[in-house]
Amino acid sequence: MYELERENDSDKPEKRRLMLDQKHMFVQSALLYSTSEGERRIRVHNAAIPLTNIPNLPFDYLDTSALALFWARLAISRSTINQGNF
Repeated sequence: MYELERENDSDKPEKRRLMLDQKHMFVQSALLYSTSEGERRIRVHNAAIPLTNIPNLPFDYLDTSALALFWARLAISRSTINQGNF
């Protein structure tokens, strides 16, 4: 699950114009981990996510189980952090 945040580029109209011509959003992430034998490895994921002007289209392809689990874990982590504030 990736949580993406859009930057507000309202003060850069030339960048906004360039972004309007794009058909995909490109995301790259890297994970550094160790194997059970102690080797350090990097796993890189690249994704080209197609963009659309149809507002409801992305919701047709959501993995609802993964999204529900993400929200549940987020709620649990926030509730355990705030328990000492009561």
